Amino acid sequence: MEGTTQEISRPLLVTSRGYPGGDWADVARGAGAGWKLWRDRRHGTVFADFGHLGHGMSGVRLARLLRSASKEVRIFLLSDSADPAQKLWARANGADDVIQREAAAIAARLSGLYRDRRGDAGGDLPEDAPEHMLSLQLTPALMTHGRLGPAACVLVDEAIEAWSRANDGAFPTAEELARELAQHITSDRRRASFLACFGLEE
Repeated sequence: MEGTTQEISRPLLVTSRGYPGGDWADVARGAGAGWKLWRDRRHGTVFADFGHLGHGMSGVRLARLLRSASKEVRIFLLSDSADPAQKLWARANGADDVIQREAAAIAARLSGLYRDRRGDAGGDLPEDAPEHMLSLQLTPALMTHGRLGPAACVLVDEAIEAWSRANDGAFPTAEELARELAQHITSDRRRASFLACFGLEE
């Protein structure tokens, strides 16, 4: 089965806990459902709880199972501590890394993976790169007021790329980008709060 993973844009989240993070992933409640969903859809990226996932399975055991099926799938385990011992154990069992179980940490991984898919070297940008500066301004506000969770970072990256493509490589101002991104916020009150962060009104 090696080499058969097909990249899809939505990651898989395997969890036994609630995660109010917006519609950013296909969600499986427990390891059994996660394994079945992954086999059906072949997600390129999987986020899973580090610990207990039901039926005697942990995130570490799920990582080992996924890695035995595919060398390409990216596996990130979510932990409240993400300490060095957990990271070593997870990597020894096929996971790529252990990260904090919080929206900002997941968003950072998703943003880097998005840039990797576009072909940006390593997914890392200089701190003064225009797209990096815009992302730092827009992503926290969109996560907070848009209630979009980790998906916000990808929306910001996609909006920057689309703007640049449509404007001969130019980058938008934060205000221009905020106008574009506001359309993803369905609540009038939250949309107004988001725009107000940039001195804008509807």
